[in-house]
Amino acid sequence: MLTRMTSEPDYSRRRDRSHACAVPWSDGGEHWRCPECGRWWERGWDLAGDQPPVDYDLLARRAGIPRDEIELKRQRLVYSNGLGLDYVLWIPDEAPGDRGWPMVVYLHGGGDGGGHPSCAARGGLPKQIEQGLTVPWVVVSPHCPNPPQPNRPSWSEYPDEVVAVVDEVRLKYPIDDKAILLTGMSMGGFGAWDLATRGQGRFSAVAPVSGGGDPLRAESLARLPLCVIHGAQDTTIPVERSLEMVQAIRGHGGEVREVIYSDAGHGDAIERAYAPGSELYEWFAAMLAADR
Repeated sequence: MLTRMTSEPDYSRRRDRSHACAVPWSDGGEHWRCPECGRWWERGWDLAGDQPPVDYDLLARRAGIPRDEIELKRQRLVYSNGLGLDYVLWIPDEAPGDRGWPMVVYLHGGGDGGGHPSCAARGGLPKQIEQGLTVPWVVVSPHCPNPPQPNRPSWSEYPDEVVAVVDEVRLKYPIDDKAILLTGMSMGGFGAWDLATRGQGRFSAVAPVSGGGDPLRAESLARLPLCVIHGAQDTTIPVERSLEMVQAIRGHGGEVREVIYSDAGHGDAIERAYAPGSELYEWFAAMLAADR
């Protein structure tokens, strides 16, 4: 829950003396973006820059390796321009090929909406990258500004903004336009289904995880490679939400790879879907290899 301070802080404590905005702190979190200048501040009023400081000790613990052995070569960028959606971006260590880098667009779940844009790095594929997973693709994770709310299909409110993020990254970096994959989990799984029908050919393959879509729009997905992942024991979003989409697409002649974890609930299926060596990454590799 967001809290509001009844009095303004001492602005003289800010290190950046050129910043003259007189806007009161409005978020109970550790980081706050000034709505006037768009820059991020820590609660002590030190300028935080693009993103909160990276806790390398925490990353080492999460990766299960000693701190002095961790190699953080991945380039992580947070774009926060005040217009459209903020997003987090990871660049591969390897140089792009002749056609550019493949790109994976990841839509986060409902619990990561609102707050600082780096919340888009807390789960799924971004979480694995933060823990040390190395991937040969550019990964972009747009940040949904809506705070967590039950039964709110938030990504469907921002289809044009997500596409704008994709196009912005395509213009800034050498991206292979024929190798742009879309995935998302939970709320992002719903978003992946929805955006797949609106993407105007931008996505070469789509992998919704623990989500659901509209079977009445399945015909538009019949020619799109799809990998659908869900847990059979999911009580948050029943597996039937994925299975009805699979059935509808196959009814229109489409081919779908179906991965159902028989013993997994909602969170377990998401963890397994994006874990190193998962079926999803094998499918990504197969989709990219088929086009080269």
